[in-house]
Amino acid sequence: MSWSRPLPFSPAAERAIRTAQGLAAAAGESEATPVHLLLGVLLEQESRGPELLRRAGVDVARLTARLMAALSLQNANALDHRVALSGETRAVLRRAQQAAAAYPPQQPGTEHLLQAVLRHVPEWHELLEAEGVPVRQLMRRGELPDDYDPDAPPIPLDEPAGERRRRALANARLYVLIQPGGRWSPEELLSRAAQGGAQVFQLRAKALPDRELLALARRLARLAREHDVLLLINDRPDIALLAEADGVHVGQDDLPPQAVHSVVGSDVLVGISTHSVAQAQQAEATEGVAYIGVGPVFRSSTKHFNRPAGLELVQAVCPQAGLPAFAIGGIDASNIGQVLEAGARRVAVCGAIASADDPQQAAATLREHLDRYWA
Repeated sequence: MSWSRPLPFSPAAERAIRTAQGLAAAAGESEATPVHLLLGVLLEQESRGPELLRRAGVDVARLTARLMAALSLQNANALDHRVALSGETRAVLRRAQQAAAAYPPQQPGTEHLLQAVLRHVPEWHELLEAEGVPVRQLMRRGELPDDYDPDAPPIPLDEPAGERRRRALANARLYVLIQPGGRWSPEELLSRAAQGGAQVFQLRAKALPDRELLALARRLARLAREHDVLLLINDRPDIALLAEADGVHVGQDDLPPQAVHSVVGSDVLVGISTHSVAQAQQAEATEGVAYIGVGPVFRSSTKHFNRPAGLELVQAVCPQAGLPAFAIGGIDASNIGQVLEAGARRVAVCGAIASADDPQQAAATLREHLDRYWA
């Protein structure tokens, strides 16, 4: 059996997703989280997800009431407003689609949502098990089979790829450059840094032969989708296209953004490095540029410049930037405060995470600084 592209969600599953968005809005949340999705599934009481629970002896109405009370939600009716799905919730949807496509291929329904969402709400397992939900058994039923093909095309969700990427970029604060040959493998570095809060990654591997570069880019692109983060490829639109990465980053002497888009299309992000106010202004005026890198702020061990542009460039560019602007160059936990005080609200780093004893903790520390300044 081989993996195939799945069908869209069943009507009941679609309603459950919309209900989750409405429940989150009613609770005053900015995004619908996996527990909101769990509630959405439970409220589709005539669908297959709740039916699985009833067969296991679960009182679905009582379980629903307990979760509603725990979330301080009074009424699941008349949900007029909806909010976006969180990144983790989108990961649940992807897992549900993948499981449905493999057992054998079928339309993903509330039973697949239920099995997938249980992996993302560990803090609710005690309550669920107290109500008789066979959590571990259901999670096992949602496992992907051994012959699931990780090289299969990414599964389309309801949001177009370009919109999803631009939305994720708009919310991104921590960007990590990955260069092979360091302390951690590229795969380990992406996974650990993503768990610590990094949201964008760039693969920079100019010395790798093309076949090795493409294979690595494909592996990282799959991991990026699993962690719901963005992956860009440095200076190689052809590799980005073949690996189905989220974007391409170019320097001042590389292909112009319009040429990159002619290769990868308009839905793929293109970012550009800037080293002066004039370059930043030119980049912002260039059609197709999604973000700018601003620096180098400090001297860096990963890329040589005659002299850094310094905090003065950050002060001159970042507060006024009309595009997402990532300060870059020698930034780490010891000096990120200076960068933020200079007006940056996003940073790109390499050694601060790649050389750390614990990349997850290093990313989390940087995110703590960034989150305090985020407005």
